[in-house]
Amino acid sequence: MLNKFNHFLVTIFVTFVLMIMSTTNTIAQPNLTGRSIGLAGAGSGMMYGSHAAGWNPANLGLKDNPGFTASFMSMGFSFGNNSFTPEYISETFVEGDTLFDADKQDILSNLDSDGFKLFPQVGIPILGISFIDYAFNVDFYGHSFVQFPADIFEMALYGPQVDENYDLSNFDAEGEGYLTFGLSAAKSFTPPDYFNELSVGATFKYIYGAAYGGLDDADGYILITNENLHTEGNFKMIHSTKGDGVGLDLAVAGRTAYQDIYFGLTLGNLIGDINWTEAEIDEFSFFHDGPIDLSKIQKKEYIDSLFTDSDTTYAASDFTTSLPMYIMLSASATMLTDWTDFHFGLYQGLNDSPAHNTTPKLSFGTELNYFSFLPVRFGISFGGLEKFQFSTGFGLDVPGWNMDFGFAWQRGLFLGVEGLTIGFTNTFGG
Repeated sequence: MLNKFNHFLVTIFVTFVLMIMSTTNTIAQPNLTGRSIGLAGAGSGMMYGSHAAGWNPANLGLKDNPGFTASFMSMGFSFGNNSFTPEYISETFVEGDTLFDADKQDILSNLDSDGFKLFPQVGIPILGISFIDYAFNVDFYGHSFVQFPADIFEMALYGPQVDENYDLSNFDAEGEGYLTFGLSAAKSFTPPDYFNELSVGATFKYIYGAAYGGLDDADGYILITNENLHTEGNFKMIHSTKGDGVGLDLAVAGRTAYQDIYFGLTLGNLIGDINWTEAEIDEFSFFHDGPIDLSKIQKKEYIDSLFTDSDTTYAASDFTTSLPMYIMLSASATMLTDWTDFHFGLYQGLNDSPAHNTTPKLSFGTELNYFSFLPVRFGISFGGLEKFQFSTGFGLDVPGWNMDFGFAWQRGLFLGVEGLTIGFTNTFGG
C-alpha cells in the first residue's frame, strides 16, 4: 500500500508542477512582461499597445499609445516556495555528507506550521495586436500551489518514531490553466482642469478552461506503537479539462497638468469565473490497524500486504472557480533628468485563488533611458505573494522592434532567494 500511497503523492506533485511548467504564469493578471518584471510590477504607465490590455486598457486612449503593435514569442514565469533558498539547499543537501540532529531540526524550523509550499505560475502572451484605441489578445495563464505537511518531512528525516502521530491532513494542492481571448477598447475625453489627458477603457474576455485539478478532501494519519501500526487515510482529487466563462476589466488613466504625471486605476477580473463541467473525482483510501513485524518493515512486499486500500474514479458535479480579482493603482513621472522615469504601483488582491492572495503589494521602479535604444530598469516591491522582491532588467529598442527582459528575486537576493520571476517580451511596430 505504501507504494501506492507514494505514487499518489508523486501524482499530486507532478500534476500541479508539470501542468504549470509545461505551459508556463504567467500568471494572474496583470501580465508578466519583461518590462513589468524589471520594474517589480510598477510599470503600468509604460504599458501601451498590445500590452495595455493586461495592465490598464485605458492606456489605449492616451496620446503615447502607438498606432499599431503586435506581440508574440513572449513568456513570463514565476516559481517560489516558502522555506528554502538555493544556498540553503546546496549547503544542507548537496555539500553535506551527513544530516545530524541539529541539521534536521534546522530544516524543520524553516517550515511554516502548515508545511512546505510551492507556488509556480506562468503566462504566455500567445498573440497580441493593437490598432489605435483597440487591442486583441490571446493569452495562456497558469496558477497553482502545492502544500506538503511538516509531519512528512519529520518522518522522512528521523524515520517513523514509536508513539508519534503523523498528521496527513495538511496535504493540499490546486492548479488551473486557461486561455483568454480578450478584446480591449478605450475612449479619451476632453479632460477637466488639472488634467492633460483622461481615458477610460475595458477588456472583455472569453475564457477557455484547459485544465483544473485540486484536492477536494485530505484526511489521514500514521501512528506506530511498539507492536501495532495504526493508519487511515482518504484523499479526493477533483479535476476537469472542460471549462469556460467570461471576464471583464475596467480602467481609467490619464496625465495631470502638474508635472505631466501619469496615473491609472484598474479593476481586474471584476467579472471572471470559469464554469467547469464533466468533472471527475479520483478517490484513494487506505486502512490498517494491527500488529507489524519490525524485522520485515524494510520489505516493500510486506508493507503492501499490511493494508486494505481502494482507488476509484467517479463523476463529480459541475463547479466554478474564480480568476484573481484585484485593484491596481499606478503612477509614473519623469524626474531629476529627462532620461529618468520613476514608477509606483499598488496591487490589492480581492480574493484567494491559486498563487494569489489578498496581501497588498507596493512596488517602486526606475527606468534609465540615457541610451534610448538600451533602457535599464530596477525595481523593488513589498508584500503580496512574493513578500519582498528586487528586480532588474533591460530593453533593446530599435525601429520596428522592441525586446524587454526582466529578472526578479523573491524573498531574498541572489542565492538567498526563495523564488524567481523571469520574463521576456517581443513587440513589433510602435
